[in-house]
Formats: sequence, structure tokens, C-alpha cells
Amino acid sequence: MSQLKEAEPSREMEGKVQTWAQSLVYTLEELECKICYSRYDTRSRKPKVLSCLHRVCAKCLKKMVDMGEFTWDR
Repeated sequence: MSQLKEAEPSREMEGKVQTWAQSLVYTLEELECKICYSRYDTRSRKPKVLSCLHRVCAKCLKKMVDMGEFTWDR
């Protein structure tokens, strides 16, 4: 019977894991709406990504649409 040797992570793999972990860190600016500056949540302040790739919370987006201050880029 041969023994299985536990694989050690390569330097390349360590770099990829570190880069992936760093990408999970967000700044406070990325966690808040650019209109009302409230933090995003899972209810009324869900982040919505616009076609221009800006993010705003669902509540502000609804207000913008209701006021007619938002046009959809098609």
C-alpha cells in the first residue's frame, strides 16, 4: 500500500488565494449608497447596479424613478 502524501500549496496557488481574499475586503464607500450615504442592507437598501455600473440603494432608485429623474439606457 502506498501512502498518500498531502499536497502542499504551490506559490502560485498561495498568490491566487491571497488575491481572492483581498478582493472580499470592501471599503466603507463601497458599502453605502452614493445618494443617501446609508449602508446597504437586505431589505429596502439593497444595492442596485445601474447600466453605467454605479450602485445605489433600492430606496433611492425608486425615488429617482418616481420623480422622473432617471432614464433607462437602452
